[in-house]
Amino acid sequence: MRALLSVELRRLAARRLVAALAVLAILGIAVTGIILAVQSGRGPDASNTFALVNVRNVLEGTSFLLLIGGWVVGASFVGAEWQAGSLTTLLTWEPGRIRILAAKAIACAVGLFLLALAIQALFALVLWVVAATRGTTVGANAAWVRGVAGVTLRVGVASALFGLLGLSVAMVGKNTGAAIGVAFAYLAVIEGLIRGLRPGWRPWLLGDNAGLFVVGHASAGSP
Repeated sequence: MRALLSVELRRLAARRLVAALAVLAILGIAVTGIILAVQSGRGPDASNTFALVNVRNVLEGTSFLLLIGGWVVGASFVGAEWQAGSLTTLLTWEPGRIRILAAKAIACAVGLFLLALAIQALFALVLWVVAATRGTTVGANAAWVRGVAGVTLRVGVASALFGLLGLSVAMVGKNTGAAIGVAFAYLAVIEGLIRGLRPGWRPWLLGDNAGLFVVGHASAGSP
């Protein structure tokens, strides 16, 4: 099992989709940092000054991108192999379907968790540089550090869970596009209809629970 898990981890790290998403994340972080650095401190008052204490809000606000990215990576991790026929070939010499699925699931969860942590750490570092040079670091105390660390870990876990959901749907449908289509149809359409027609069901919705998990507490007015 250890050898199989090691192979799956390397397979995940070697996927071009993972590299492409990582590059996009880095570019997005760089652009965001530049915009904040340019805009911070401008104007007649300090209202535009970027404060380091806002990092937690920024990480929470952008967490959905990592969750959706996790779903896409998880779906493609097995969906692409089904479509290429490599997973079928693998099963001819490794008949333990459960072992293979377990190894892929563990590798997907661990890989996405670590990737989410790395991206958020880089994002927080860039925001810290902006705040230290163009904004303010007032209020960034030990409690703030614990709060940011908690958000980072929760986003990492949520990203891994969304990756497992995408992997599971793709494993059943044997297709990456089917898994991504299911995610869009459910999260963007079905849950939207439920929120409008049955507000009392919101505590059971995946999107609402994911947001609550990331934030760590219920917001005012939440059902």
